[in-house]
Amino acid sequence: MRIYVKEDGYLDSIHYPFVEKDGTEIYAEIEDQSLILVEGAPEPENGLMRWDFEEGKWLEPSPEVRRAAMPSLTKKAFKFGLIDNDIDPALIDSYIDSIADQKERMKARVNWDDTTTVSRTDEMVVAISASPEFNLSPEQVDAMWSDAYQNYMAVI
Repeated sequence: MRIYVKEDGYLDSIHYPFVEKDGTEIYAEIEDQSLILVEGAPEPENGLMRWDFEEGKWLEPSPEVRRAAMPSLTKKAFKFGLIDNDIDPALIDSYIDSIADQKERMKARVNWDDTTTVSRTDEMVVAISASPEFNLSPEQVDAMWSDAYQNYMAVI
């Protein structure tokens, strides 16, 4: 097995050899010369991990990287997730209505009303969750997001 990472240490690809009858391992040629072969590295637990060149080990992804990799939810699944956590989805409208700047309020309204899916890192999700109406930590939103995905995305 050969593991290639990008210059920043993030995983690019894992290559497994074609094995000849005599046991000779043949690897495909790598065309992208910017990739770095990490000799002797164990296979990472997930594709979000980053190789630390100094310590010679895989590092867990940061919370921001994990959040960016979370799957999007339908707006319906997102609202069901709120309800499961005793949060009234109507608070989203209250939050939008409380935006002081008229243009920003109208943009937020269009953004919310016209979307069909919501990403975990959407600036509206981040702003709403931190607002006084919701007062949720990023970790609480992560847990709610995961639960909503597991509970509703397969059935919606």
